Amino acid sequence: MSRHCLCLRKNDNNLLHILALEELDKPFYSDFRPIKQTKDEEEAFEAVKEMVKDFCKPFWDKGQAPDFQQFKAWAWKGREMR
Repeated sequence: MSRHCLCLRKNDNNLLHILALEELDKPFYSDFRPIKQTKDEEEAFEAVKEMVKDFCKPFWDKGQAPDFQQFKAWAWKGREMR
């Protein structure tokens, strides 16, 4: 079982990436920024599900459809791991 990270990448159309922690050391992934670490891949998928629900809730509470163009900015805000 290896640890995984939910990552964002600037100037990327994908909302999130799930990477094994050891992959972050590879040069190809140097511009990926982890925002959450999980104990395994299964937990990473659950974390994505919860993150998307948290993002959507304010829209749903107003009876609106979520605007996923805002997702990356929302996800970056206060979440980048140090």
